Amino acid sequence: MTNNNFIPTPLMIVAAIIAVVMNGFFTGQAGNQNQINAIDYQLTLYPNIETMGVVLSGVALPKTARLMYRHSGETAWQEGHPLFRIDDGRLIGSLFGLSPVTSYDIKVLNGSTEISGSAATQPNNLQFTPSTILHVDANAPAGGDGAVNAPFNNIQEAH
Repeated sequence: MTNNNFIPTPLMIVAAIIAVVMNGFFTGQAGNQNQINAIDYQLTLYPNIETMGVVLSGVALPKTARLMYRHSGETAWQEGHPLFRIDDGRLIGSLFGLSPVTSYDIKVLNGSTEISGSAATQPNNLQFTPSTILHVDANAPAGGDGAVNAPFNNIQEAH
């Protein structure tokens, strides 16, 4: 369920902008970036769990632009925080209060110009496979190697 009354703090906005400028630092992988090319513009979306960074690149972009979003397939658009131009000329911003594992349509508006795209937020339980499993048992004798049959005696030995 989306919280439409959510108001981000200035610190959250700055953190989101930094994440976007660092080209997906929070997403960790370029594979999570969705790029949509239009004639003179490029919209890049950086979806996270409940947020999405938005970057619009192009020539002679305005100081600000409207940011709209909706669940994919719905008809009603919601207003996001406006995008703002940074020193390198790109417009950047973020969407907050999104639902995990949900597809969103995004559009940036500047007068009669509209650039749109879509992306899905990530699940709230990130998947990973540990590369090493070390076993610890307080009843094990000292000198174990962390294997299931020879566990470390304490967590400090596992370090």
